[in-house]
Amino acid sequence: MLTKMVEYTFNHIYKHNKKNKMEDFDLKKYLAENKLTEDYTQKKYTEEEWKRELDLNVEMAKRLIAHQAMGNADAVWEDLVADLMALQKQSIIPGNIGFFKEWIESQETNGLPNQSSGSFFTGLTDVDGLLSAMNFEEELEFDGESDEDLYLYTDEEYDAAQKYHTDKINTEVSDWTKY
Repeated sequence: MLTKMVEYTFNHIYKHNKKNKMEDFDLKKYLAENKLTEDYTQKKYTEEEWKRELDLNVEMAKRLIAHQAMGNADAVWEDLVADLMALQKQSIIPGNIGFFKEWIESQETNGLPNQSSGSFFTGLTDVDGLLSAMNFEEELEFDGESDEDLYLYTDEEYDAAQKYHTDKINTEVSDWTKY
């Protein structure tokens, strides 16, 4: 998929540049600015990186709980959206920021309690989704020597990341079940 995207992007840029005679265009710079220089589906995040990403998510959870604690009369939805977007922009995980914003905005009328599987809080703090976005479930190429599936991360690494996030949510956002 990434190869096709880069190929399409390259062909589109080449045609655009040829048409507009942009001789000073630097494709490598363009790709780097748009985070297309590596196959992000095969990136293994360091423990420091995945902890930082999970900490960002905990900060988002704290902000959502603060919003919920204010109640509908005093809480300003646009402020919550802006704050969550500012936190998301700090992430190093490649993603569609526009889709994330649309999803947040779609949650304005989600009145489900936080413990519900369909709640805004549950969707925002979905640790399995976060870990999947960081390739924790990404299979490696078959090595031909083993019948076992090979993954970027071990089960122990996955469990450690999941526990880290759950513990942080339960200690730093301990009142999440009130709403």
